[in-house]
Amino acid sequence: MHTTSSIINQLEKTRISELKKWWEMTSLTKYIESGRVPRGLRILILPTLVDMDHDLLEEWRMQTADCSTKLMGTLITQAKRRMDEQIIKIEQLTKDLEKITNQQEVSNQLAKMEERIKNKEEEIKLWKAHKFNRDKLDYEHGRIYTFAQKYDNARIKDVSKIGSDDVIHQISADDSSEIGSSAEEAPRNKLDFQGEMRLMQMVTPPPRQNRRRGRGSGRRGGVRRRSNQQ
Repeated sequence: MHTTSSIINQLEKTRISELKKWWEMTSLTKYIESGRVPRGLRILILPTLVDMDHDLLEEWRMQTADCSTKLMGTLITQAKRRMDEQIIKIEQLTKDLEKITNQQEVSNQLAKMEERIKNKEEEIKLWKAHKFNRDKLDYEHGRIYTFAQKYDNARIKDVSKIGSDDVIHQISADDSSEIGSSAEEAPRNKLDFQGEMRLMQMVTPPPRQNRRRGRGSGRRGGVRRRSNQQ
C-alpha cells in the first residue's frame, strides 16, 4: 500500500507536468495569434539549385513560416492529449488520498505541496515571458533568422528585466494588445535579407573539385536544412 508521502509525491510530479503542458499550450497559442514563431521552430530551408533573390526569399520565408505555424498546432494538440491523461491521473491520486485515515497529515502535506507548485509556476511564467519578449524583439528588429548575431547590450538588458507580471499581459488569454499582427506585417529591413543571404552561403556546399575524396557532400535531394535552436 502506498504511503501518504508517496502518493503526494506522485501527485506533485503529475500536477507540475500538467502545469507545464498548460503553459506550453497557452504560449504556443499566443505565438500563433501574434503571427510569430519561437526560435526553436524557425526552420530555414534553402534551395541549392536556384539563384535566390529578395522576392523569392520573401516567398520562401512565408511558406516556411506557415509550416512552423502548422507544427505549433501539432504541438498544441499533443500537449492537450498529454494534459488530459495527466488530469485523469490527478483525479485517481486525489481519490487515493481520500482513502487515507489520517486526513490531518494529508492536509498538512497538501498545503506544502501547493506552495511548491505555486513557486514552480512562477518560474515557468518568468521563463515563458522572457522567451516571448525575446522573440518579439527578433521580429521588431528584423532578426527572425539572424537572431544569433549579437544584440545591442541595452536591448539584452531590457529582456532580462522581464517580470512575472509581464507574462500575464503577454500570454494570458484575455490579452488582445498584439493579436492581429502577423509575421508578414512585421518590419523587415535590408540587414535581415543580407543576413539570410550570408546564411545561404554558409550552407551552400563548395565546388566539387575542392571537396576531399571520400567525404560526403552533405546534400540530400538538392536541399539542405538548417534549423535554428532556441
